[in-house]
Amino acid sequence: MATTGADPQRIGRELDGAVVTVDPTLPSAVREEVEEITGRPMGAGTGPRVHVGPGLPRLAAGERLLWMHSTNAGVDALLRAHSPWPPEALLTRTVGRMGERIGQYVLAWELAELQEIPG
Repeated sequence: MATTGADPQRIGRELDGAVVTVDPTLPSAVREEVEEITGRPMGAGTGPRVHVGPGLPRLAAGERLLWMHSTNAGVDALLRAHSPWPPEALLTRTVGRMGERIGQYVLAWELAELQEIPG
């Protein structure tokens, strides 16, 4: 999902210097994986902000949001809560096999509980 005004080519050019952050309410494994993917520690960079989380990050004065990846199932509530959306910020969310993966996790957890496997 691209919001009005978000130019994927411009965003691609600005990614190298972007400050990448992950919402502190997300598991540390998410932060660690994002650091591994980006090849730099959280918060490093001098460019605009790229954020992963359930809501918009608090931006410092003069800081610009480049890309927000929502960890929520949908983005309607996020867009309503932050209207108008920053015009040049890209908004994406995870789609695809998430439901299947959660179902597999729940089934594995239930089987482990029923078989009294220590966690």
